[in-house]
Amino acid sequence: MRFALEFELEKNELPVDYRSAFISFLKNIFEKYDNDFYKRLYSKEELKQKPYTFAIFMKNAKFEKDKILLQGNKIIFNFSTYLYEYGIYFYNSALKFMNNSYPLANGNNMKLINIVLQKEKVISQNVLVAKTLAPIVVRDHNEETNRDTYILWNEENFVEKLKEDIKSNYIKFTDARNADEQVNNLVIQPVNMKKTVVFHQQEKLKKGIEASLGVLRLEGDIELLDYLMKAGIGSRRSQGFGMMEVIG
Repeated sequence: MRFALEFELEKNELPVDYRSAFISFLKNIFEKYDNDFYKRLYSKEELKQKPYTFAIFMKNAKFEKDKILLQGNKIIFNFSTYLYEYGIYFYNSALKFMNNSYPLANGNNMKLINIVLQKEKVISQNVLVAKTLAPIVVRDHNEETNRDTYILWNEENFVEKLKEDIKSNYIKFTDARNADEQVNNLVIQPVNMKKTVVFHQQEKLKKGIEASLGVLRLEGDIELLDYLMKAGIGSRRSQGFGMMEVIG
């Protein structure tokens, strides 16, 4: 399920680390709508992976060192999930918040003014071309140092590490038969990609996150491709990364 939420801002700006604000927004609306569902998502006992992704659309945004300047005071919060149950919870949580405002940095706030259930493209072939709506993060986590190394689209182990992440989540959130085989046979081909550096949770990641933007060609099982277009691709999807849109 895929939704577009329209927000109206008091000031025509967003903080550079705007993803943290939307993570906080999601936690807030989920907790107020259904505390049991909130605990399922965010309790310490739960794994960090979540079956959804999001991306923010900002028209003609100008990025400065400490804030993002917008042309106009409207932004779109795109949300997508593979699991129908999560989509229903999200919609009902957002609907309950309708016409209310949520605080942002620098005395700003955003008011939810519209919710649209978007029509999703039916995946009917085993090859598709998709573009990123949010950067793809691929990381190699060192358990001993608890540090991440970020891998870009043009590095040798990009596809290998990306498929490791896909396999972990595909098995967790679906009952797909032969999930291992499906992911192993998945062909990922960067078509037109570029590097971006995202400053997210800056108190922890002062150097920023190196990520990849652009177009991917994917060839594989239709069930797996459908999952990737709905749940997102790569690491940190539920933090506003890895959302894709089919373009061919």
